[in-house]
Amino acid sequence: MRKEDFFNGLSFSAEDKQHAERYMFYKGIEKHILIKELLLSFERETSLSYIEIASTYRYDKRIRKELFKYISFIEEFYRSAIQDNFDSIKGMQTSGLKKLIKKHDDDVNRALECLGFDDLLIQMRRLPDVLAKKYIFGSPKNLVQNFKAIRELRNAVMHNKFLLLMTYEECFINGRSGTNLKANIINLANHLPTNIRNQLVEDINACKKKSTADKVTRWILPKQILITL
Repeated sequence: MRKEDFFNGLSFSAEDKQHAERYMFYKGIEKHILIKELLLSFERETSLSYIEIASTYRYDKRIRKELFKYISFIEEFYRSAIQDNFDSIKGMQTSGLKKLIKKHDDDVNRALECLGFDDLLIQMRRLPDVLAKKYIFGSPKNLVQNFKAIRELRNAVMHNKFLLLMTYEECFINGRSGTNLKANIINLANHLPTNIRNQLVEDINACKKKSTADKVTRWILPKQILITL
């Protein structure tokens, strides 16, 4: 893929072009072209500028960084819930957890630290009702599918995927189906304690604001990509 394919039809200054060429070397020409095609797919009144593409790239990275915090939180929260209530779930462990406990000589802490996220979610679904009501904040309806969506969002974030270009698992918000990034973020938020959920909403909404620490002199985000919770 040639750089000329990226610059064709874009408005940019000489300084913009220097920035673009440097970041295309770091992040790839194809990725920049995919972002360009995404933004051109929206109805526009003006030509597309390089600054919009650069801002979109940074916006996606900010969202990813914030989601990393909250996905890490939910992993730690669920592991601690199982560990703290282990005596109450005897006989309900997944085969994966049983194997890890045996491998680590009945050290539940070490076993849980090695437990994969998918098995962790399955184990949470096996909690007795009294514990599920205490630790699982999302609606019990559609829990299997909503956990699946959280798992896929988690994998995308942990593998540093470009979130605005992805398709997502179906999840359910108040009984309504959603498959976009916003719905999947809301689904994650709904499974967090209220104070943590409120902070996630605040942090995601703040991603669209220009940071004073950002070295980019201009910050232009197409309204179609903005996520407001």
